[in-house]
Amino acid sequence: MQMPIRPRRPFIALFAALLLTQAHAQTMPGDSDGDGLLSPAEFAALSGGRVPFERLDTNDDGFIDRDERKAFRRAAKAKRSDRFAAADSDGDGVLSREEFDAVAPAELNFDELDTNADGVIDVDERNALRRQARERLRNRQESSL
Repeated sequence: MQMPIRPRRPFIALFAALLLTQAHAQTMPGDSDGDGLLSPAEFAALSGGRVPFERLDTNDDGFIDRDERKAFRRAAKAKRSDRFAAADSDGDGVLSREEFDAVAPAELNFDELDTNADGVIDVDERNALRRQARERLRNRQESSL
């Protein structure tokens, strides 16, 4: 008598579901308990209180999930691009010293940001400034732990 062959499809489906669950549950920055969500306390520790929790918790469930965080980051990126474009009054894709001085906070120094000394702030130099700011923020958060 021949043994019946069991179909493998249920196992494959179970394995795929397990992989998807694990991938979805991977933690995001600030998720100290690893549940894939940011609680108000986790978010406050991550943001330093600069951004209201309610701005990201768009579904009002009391947590920020990965999709809410991505949506906020996309909107913030678009807003930064809009500000850069608005400051670029002649539309050449870079900020001259005059354009920079008209919009930049006093603590920012044009010559320090113009790292290639070509007399303009381009998108790469602006992005480098953003990376430095994120790194300073991370260092402050780590030192406060």
